[in-house]
Amino acid sequence: MKKFLIGCHYFFINDLLNKVPFYFLRNFFYKYVFRLKMGARVTIQKNVVMLMPNNIFIGDDTVVNNKVLLDGRGERLLIGSGVDIATEVNIWTTQHIPGDKGHCVISRPVIIEDNVWICNRAIILPGSIIRQGVVVAAGAVVNGELESGYIYGGIPAKKVKKLESSKEQSVNYYFPWFM
Repeated sequence: MKKFLIGCHYFFINDLLNKVPFYFLRNFFYKYVFRLKMGARVTIQKNVVMLMPNNIFIGDDTVVNNKVLLDGRGERLLIGSGVDIATEVNIWTTQHIPGDKGHCVISRPVIIEDNVWICNRAIILPGSIIRQGVVVAAGAVVNGELESGYIYGGIPAKKVKKLESSKEQSVNYYFPWFM
């Protein structure tokens, strides 16, 4: 019962908070009310849904765009520094076991290392590890480990192209007042 009440608290407060028009107010509440562990210069835009944000870790200079779902209900969700998560991405740490008659769930951690770009509507499934510098193409479904230095796309995500530049890239993001 206690877990249910805590879940309801997070859900209803997050539903109100993710509509606040100022990112710095949202960041304040995520950090100090929800106990979200986040680094410096993190931007969490409006309409981001966080399930159990106290189990989510976000590194410096990371951008989480509109309508992203971050699932911290199961194992930990670790997001590195300089990560750009595009609009409508879903990152899950919990899923149902296919074919299970009881509709039971399993949970595994998700690790996203530094300088990763996850494009629109990509889905990251439980247990996935995205290594440093990877680009996940729009609409890709990630299930497993992605090797550093490649663009991945498709369902399931497979290597599409080797990235030419191996130097670290940073997210050059301006902080709009009303995002």
